[in-house]
Amino acid sequence: MTSSHSTTLIKGELHVHSKGKGRLLLLTEDSIASLLAAGVKRVVVTNHGNTYHLAFQKSKTLGYYLMLNADIMKHHVENGGSYAGTMTVAIAADHSELQFKTSEVLEELLMQDEEANQLFQQLSSGKKRSFIHWIESAKSMDVRIKRALQTAEKLKEGSSNP
Repeated sequence: MTSSHSTTLIKGELHVHSKGKGRLLLLTEDSIASLLAAGVKRVVVTNHGNTYHLAFQKSKTLGYYLMLNADIMKHHVENGGSYAGTMTVAIAADHSELQFKTSEVLEELLMQDEEANQLFQQLSSGKKRSFIHWIESAKSMDVRIKRALQTAEKLKEGSSNP
């Protein structure tokens, strides 16, 4: 483990957690002790130039881990990594507003729709992240725009779930 400017390089063991190509990156408590001591739960993880907003998880049997989805693993393998063995990542505390990537489509919509913006701002951080994830998980821009518009409608109808 190497530390520099609040970023820590950590090598973890990849572990299969379910069917598919997602993995758990098992972390030793010692490797993340300074982050845990500071109360950090959400982190920015960088691997092969890509940045991801993730959260520390803890299991009674496995200890601390990060859940890596199929897209993260695909990028890792495309850059010479493997679905098995170890992975080295750079980890830093996530100090972004929502501790999650932002949605440019949603931001644009909220700038144009004051009522939807006010309702969105009243949501908890977790609910905001849920809407952003739902919008950004769409593969095409057309579907992301459609989901952003549906978000505004849902908020105005009183729904706080995507």
